[in-house]
Amino acid sequence: MPDRFPQEAVLRDGRRLMIRPFAAGDTEELYKFFRRLPSDIRRFAWDNIGDRGVVEAWGRTLDYSRVLPLLAFDGKRVVADATLHRRDNG
Repeated sequence: MPDRFPQEAVLRDGRRLMIRPFAAGDTEELYKFFRRLPSDIRRFAWDNIGDRGVVEAWGRTLDYSRVLPLLAFDGKRVVADATLHRRDNG
């Protein structure tokens, strides 16, 4: 599935975002994105996204066959993230 990216998304206001899988070199921008989120939103994350080490570990342990992490970029700035998790049972 990573071969289907990058893809461009056009927002209602006309802005264009680039959507592509998270890569090891994206850790700094992803961490900055998480830091911009209000703390009352960050607290719902499964992992401690306020810990730079957690985000860096994700970059070191990428396995697209298990989890496909997607980022949306406005220029070089991460503006959204999502993950698609694969289950053994479908």
